[in-house]
Amino acid sequence: GDIADTIASSARDQCTTARVLPCAPATCRSHGVAMPVGMCCTEARDAESAAPSPSPLPLLLPHPDDDQREGGAAEVITSLFGGVDSAKALFRSSVSEKQVQRSFGFSRTAELTYGEFDLHFFFALLRVTEPRPHESFVDIGSGCGRLVLAAAIAYEWELAAGIEVLADLHALAEDAHARLAAASEDIGVALAPCVHVCGEVSDALPPLLERCPSTSVAFIYATCWPSAGPYLTELSLSLAASLKTGSRVVTVDKQLVSDDRAFGWDFQLLGRVEMANYNTYRSTGYVYELIKPSKPVNSDIASCGHTGADGVVS
Repeated sequence: GDIADTIASSARDQCTTARVLPCAPATCRSHGVAMPVGMCCTEARDAESAAPSPSPLPLLLPHPDDDQREGGAAEVITSLFGGVDSAKALFRSSVSEKQVQRSFGFSRTAELTYGEFDLHFFFALLRVTEPRPHESFVDIGSGCGRLVLAAAIAYEWELAAGIEVLADLHALAEDAHARLAAASEDIGVALAPCVHVCGEVSDALPPLLERCPSTSVAFIYATCWPSAGPYLTELSLSLAASLKTGSRVVTVDKQLVSDDRAFGWDFQLLGRVEMANYNTYRSTGYVYELIKPSKPVNSDIASCGHTGADGVVS
């Protein structure tokens, strides 16, 4: 049916996202939904759909400026998924924990801790990256596709993509994309091409980026990602090996590292943004540009010898 008749919360929920809770950073990870034990994707969607839908999806302006375009995208996404403190978000948080335990036991509980990232914070970080024509966007740890679809509405990407390790989240992302695409003409949304990939980032990112002829903008809600202190050593290597030089990377609360050896790579810090974050009280977003030599980065390079944004050896 019409997505405007099935969404579970009003765009007015967006007004509540400024309220934050003093939770520990370990309560934050990605932005998605997972299934509880014994519940399939269809049952979970039906449970979410049972909530009232008092408002239709907002109609976007045909040629808005940045503020209007991003604000309109935020309204559409909030209407579709609910706000970060809505009943739907709380439901997703509850079922995510059960799904992670079912799939991985306690081995990956910390790194797969659930969280949804504030849309206004997200757009503030994307502005620092200065998206360019023919570039692609990829959300690493994309959950139910919330930020992928937000980016696809707000900017004219060659491709907007998400990578998510949990199959149930991947299914929900594809469903949300299909519902939004079906309603896009009626609500005035020009949606960039989207793709959702299920798998580990180390396996999924290289073939995904082979489909992208130009540079990319990557986003990682990294608060709970495995790291050496504040430094994302393994992820930095994966990104440097896969992304084209000139690509930009946004991380939240943790930092990328550079390899200062011969034929290494450099993640140059373009800027940082600190804002309120519902999951962590406040967070810092880091925006980098990848610079690397013409010789391909060796994906087998050990993690030693890397330096962080502040020049600290990790």
